[in-house]
Amino acid sequence: MLKRRGLEAEVNDEIGRNLHAHLGRHYQSHNFLKAGGSESDLMLLNGWTTSQMARRYGASTAVERAHDASRKIRVGDLL
Repeated sequence: MLKRRGLEAEVNDEIGRNLHAHLGRHYQSHNFLKAGGSESDLMLLNGWTTSQMARRYGASTAVERAHDASRKIRVGDLL
């Protein structure tokens, strides 16, 4: 149903993929981790028993978070 609704609303091109139920989980996980939340807290909030699920749902935007952390820490300024 969500895939069909995404097509009807023409949002698939904007988000770069088909709308699906787990997209909300990916979004929530990314933003939680980006805001500084811990992987273990994310696991508790989502009812996951292994960190594998936290990594899976956060993986789609892990590079973006890594770049943000690098800019924040500014290790290059210490050289």
